[in-house]
Amino acid sequence: MPDLMIILKLFTSFLVIGLFSFGGGYSSLSIMEDMMVNKYLFLSKTEFWQVVAIAQVTPGPIALNCATYIGAKKAGMLGAIVSTFSVIFMPILLSIILIYIYKISSKNDIIRDIFQNLQKMIPFLIILSLFSLARDV
Repeated sequence: MPDLMIILKLFTSFLVIGLFSFGGGYSSLSIMEDMMVNKYLFLSKTEFWQVVAIAQVTPGPIALNCATYIGAKKAGMLGAIVSTFSVIFMPILLSIILIYIYKISSKNDIIRDIFQNLQKMIPFLIILSLFSLARDV
């Protein structure tokens, strides 16, 4: 049985990664690297980028593949399941909430402005990931 604290750390860290990863998997890499390498010391920097390389060639979303692999490496099958669930839980929940908000207020100018501003954040997060990658080159 894996350590409950490791499972809890995997759950909370991938929940946060899923919550703040706008724009796809590549925008989540800098957040994921910070949490997995610097905060929880689950992986070395080299190991992390090896996981990313494996996740890129594996079918499916890169953030989901990374979460599953890291969870399995740290806590076996239960870790993989918890990490996979937690990285997708917040985006699914937020999507449901945003769809509901959009349906009830799609003609509201303020709501339309909020969605347009969220779209402007996506390139910034991708650029942040590129800077993180370039730092090590």
